[in-house]
Amino acid sequence: MGNFSNKKNVLQLVALMINHGVKKVVLCPGSRDIPIVQTILSSNKFEVYSITDERSAGFFAIGLAQENLNREPVAIVVTSGSALLNLHPAVSEAFYQQIPLLVISADRPKAWIGQMDGQTLPQEDVFKTLVKKSVSLVEVQSDEDEWYCNRLINEALLALNHNGLGPVQINVPISDPFFSFEVDALPQVRTIKRYDYTNFRELELPQYLYDDQDKYEIDLATEQQKFLQSIQSDYTLCSSEEWAQSLAAYLKQAKSIMLVVGQSVSGLGVGKDSKLWQDLSEHMIVMAETIANVEYDSNICTQVDLMISQLSQAAPLVVTDNQSSPCSQSYKRALRAPDLVITVGGHIISKSLRKFLRAHHPRNHLHVSPSGEVVDLFQCVNGIIQLDEQFFIRILHRAVTILKEQYSVDLDKLIKDTHASTYTRYTSTSMPNLEMLCSMVDNAKVLPEDYANARYIYAYLAKIILSKVSTPKFEFSHMMAVEQLLNKIPDNCALHLANSSSVRYGQMYGNKMFKDRNVTVLANRGVNGIEGSLSAAMGYAAASKDLNIVVIGDLSFFYDMNALWNNYVSNNVRILLLNNGGGEIFHALPGLSLDSKGKHYVTAQHNTSAQGWATSRGFKYCKVVNENELDNALDLLVAPLEQCDSPVLVEFCTKATTDALCMKKGMSDSRTKAYASLVE
Repeated sequence: MGNFSNKKNVLQLVALMINHGVKKVVLCPGSRDIPIVQTILSSNKFEVYSITDERSAGFFAIGLAQENLNREPVAIVVTSGSALLNLHPAVSEAFYQQIPLLVISADRPKAWIGQMDGQTLPQEDVFKTLVKKSVSLVEVQSDEDEWYCNRLINEALLALNHNGLGPVQINVPISDPFFSFEVDALPQVRTIKRYDYTNFRELELPQYLYDDQDKYEIDLATEQQKFLQSIQSDYTLCSSEEWAQSLAAYLKQAKSIMLVVGQSVSGLGVGKDSKLWQDLSEHMIVMAETIANVEYDSNICTQVDLMISQLSQAAPLVVTDNQSSPCSQSYKRALRAPDLVITVGGHIISKSLRKFLRAHHPRNHLHVSPSGEVVDLFQCVNGIIQLDEQFFIRILHRAVTILKEQYSVDLDKLIKDTHASTYTRYTSTSMPNLEMLCSMVDNAKVLPEDYANARYIYAYLAKIILSKVSTPKFEFSHMMAVEQLLNKIPDNCALHLANSSSVRYGQMYGNKMFKDRNVTVLANRGVNGIEGSLSAAMGYAAASKDLNIVVIGDLSFFYDMNALWNNYVSNNVRILLLNNGGGEIFHALPGLSLDSKGKHYVTAQHNTSAQGWATSRGFKYCKVVNENELDNALDLLVAPLEQCDSPVLVEFCTKATTDALCMKKGMSDSRTKAYASLVE
């Protein structure tokens, strides 16, 4: 019989306390905290003290922390109810003395707070501004609950010494029965580390990459110690070269890497540096969304949604397929999740990418967070790099340069030799088999040179798959209008994509249509709401001397139509209003079926036109209702400033149901085409 509590939130908590270096714990008596106390004692990993009076226990814990010159965290565990309130004086003292006091409060289930149940009071965030962070865990009922608990505990423990020291509260709800101690061991839990200027030399090797290895397995502790010794210096902070060396040592332990670039108006300060992106794409697949403002390159995926939805492990089978068909089998050779994913930049539009990485967890995820805050979009982050994003991308470039200098890879020869050894009748015109390339990545030995080969192969494999992506072709629809606009978009302009369909249309086509045209793509993707899309674009245009083109749907436009009610709208404003009488995106939601009454309320159906408002605000207005009118209207929309002395609004009118059907057909056809191309 085991000795640990069967409460999964408690197990996560104690395991992570150990991993984050908590060594001393003050235990206060009670019943609700018994699962926590018993699990801590059973681990034999802590120096424990028993203090009955919580008021005294809090200050006792402060004394323990003060005695240690390194100011290591000290935990104190209390039961539910007023016991927690007795810690208030000690918590306030710890806050102003900057002492890392970890307050762990057992709690009753949330449903019983305020219901006259015993020893209950609102314990969440009870210390308000006197703690650096306060989290309240959930009782684990699902995998998502367990991930959520893990993330919250990591965030709280990281806050103890982030941007200064101070107290933190972790509130742990525990329901009846809670006297079951049948778990034999603490679980293997994900530990999130934060790396900044002071400790980047300690960037840990991705240990989980070595599962199921035999004679080639290396001694990670020895390798890490050798690495740390090799980069010791007299500097308190890491220099740029040290950062690059540290990152290179980390990257070389991954055999497949994906770099995901989120929203960035400046393209991370290197958006037009094609040499940098080409160098990175040799070592990893680079996924850069339209709003990342990265210069288009054929080796970089800017059609993120299409690539993932058509040619990855997450892509659905074509309707006519079955599990044994050639097309179905081709997906076993298509893009799979990497060992390591690196995210840099802001928000990510692609829902397909999020679902793909959440379903096929990369074993390591580094997220660049300038503030140091934990962001766990794919539910697998284990490293937070607190660093300016523009600085990081240059450090990353230097790191892959170091790897290239250390491990020279002749990709053509590598593929040819492997192909020749696999297929007896090799010819110079033979195309590398995708299964062979995947096998070269999957079966790479745990040796630096073999992992270097695997990284190149994975990046090359991704480029092959990327070349098979099929851009949909649409009949007369909003999607057609956006595609033709992007083909016509002039040099040196700003493209504003409103939420929510408009920005997804832009994402569909990526930025290859305006290669070398110096186009800046903007969108309100902080919380993705439709309010303010037009107002933000008008504010940008008011401060800009360039052409500003806005693509916006009808609901977003009419919701924010007062954006045009000012004196700052000039001839550099051009608006493509996609009006289909309601929220088109709702018609495309999978599994949604509504009657006519429901559609009216959910999709906000209407018969409103922008003509009167546009003309009253001084816009040159043009309405498009068929394909013959589209070309001239778009020419007006992109006309040079000197040829048009007023702002322009083109209202492109279709029906929401027609657009939805057109979208469905176009996406299905393009997926089938991509399928066929991959099989060939």
